[in-house]
Amino acid sequence: MAAAQPIYSDQARLVRLRRFLTWLAATIAIVIAVAVPVIYLLTANKYETLRVERAAQHIAETVSGFIYIHPDLWEFSTNRLEKLLLSHVGDEQLRQLIGPNGDIIAATQPALDDSAPQAPYSLSIEGSAKVFNGKKVIGTIRVAESLSPVLIATGWIAVFGSLLAIVVFATLRALPLRALDNALNHLQRTHGELQDRIERHENTEEELLASEHVLQERVSDLEEAHHKIERQGVDLVHHKKAKEGA
Repeated sequence: MAAAQPIYSDQARLVRLRRFLTWLAATIAIVIAVAVPVIYLLTANKYETLRVERAAQHIAETVSGFIYIHPDLWEFSTNRLEKLLLSHVGDEQLRQLIGPNGDIIAATQPALDDSAPQAPYSLSIEGSAKVFNGKKVIGTIRVAESLSPVLIATGWIAVFGSLLAIVVFATLRALPLRALDNALNHLQRTHGELQDRIERHENTEEELLASEHVLQERVSDLEEAHHKIERQGVDLVHHKKAKEGA
């Protein structure tokens, strides 16, 4: 039975390796499922933030030019200011011209909540830029855009990442584990054959021991018969001498 010990050891190692590969494949799949939407969200948020900041800077430059030309009338030209706020592409954005005191001088409001003009979206990407009259800062352009489209896209990316993770898990688990399963099956067959050989050897050994026992009994019988014959021969010799002496 000692010869089977390496087989058990190899089987145990393969089982542990199989569990480790399953754990590794699951870990990689989880990382992919989490990393894909997170990377997309961070990248999209950075891109949208830059876009909103550029929009705010562009509008601030346009409004600053208008104020420089009309230094005395610009505060009363609300309609003109609102048109200038729309001078950059992005109708989905909230644009505000905020005065030095924090009051809103002009605004375009695709989703403006009058009760909370400084927080038009629950989740938003914001950018701002200063407005000058040629000498000093007289206001701020604030541009805000809802983060909802990015979050919705991230949700779809998360679904895609999950499907990709499932494919990766199945692939990483199937290819090496198939080879391990084959190796484990081979070891199990080898172990079974070795067990059969050990059992046959034990049966043969038992038969040999039984034959040896029978042989020893026969040898004992022969020795006993031989001693009996010797005793009978001695008795005959003595008897014959006795008759001759008589």
